[in-house]
Amino acid sequence: MLRAISQLRNWRRLVGSELHPSGLAFARARLPRAEFVQMDARHIPASEAFDLVGAFDVIEHIAEDERVLAEIRSTLVTGGGVIIAVPQHPWLWSRFDEIAYHERRYCRGELERKLRQSGFEVLFSTSYTSLLLPMMIASRLLNRGGDSNEGVSKNSRLTHASIACSRQSCAQKCVSLSRDCVGPWAVAASWSDEQSR
Repeated sequence: MLRAISQLRNWRRLVGSELHPSGLAFARARLPRAEFVQMDARHIPASEAFDLVGAFDVIEHIAEDERVLAEIRSTLVTGGGVIIAVPQHPWLWSRFDEIAYHERRYCRGELERKLRQSGFEVLFSTSYTSLLLPMMIASRLLNRGGDSNEGVSKNSRLTHASIACSRQSCAQKCVSLSRDCVGPWAVAASWSDEQSR
């Protein structure tokens, strides 16, 4: 995602972060002109340092998501913003979420409420890739294996990865066709001095 953002304009400074060293090495190889730091999003070592923060498929992995939102807010300059993408629909929970170490899938309005409680003003909130929801449902139904790991074999992980790749290749068309339906959510929010810190 950071590579795509880097191509949108000529950024003065571009910083990426990752908790795991192997993820940092992978990211550095893909985008050598960006700075990368290893950090835990619950303890961001920056204050009023960024105009924009992106958290794409991040906060659903962290039990203390509200703490992460407060940390993100503290890193932003006045008037700064955040763009967040998370998985939605708790009823789509599957073994794949467990393998990905998800803590949750979000309900409509849940992330927006948490952002407001952290002092953000929600500017935009939408579902995207909703036309792919039938594929997501099919993937979950085909790979349900009860409570055991039997339903999450190497083949089922490959099937899920194939669906994910298909989703990525279709994403731009789906975004334009499915603004407010039922796919994952993206939220943009900002804060100003008029909002209490």
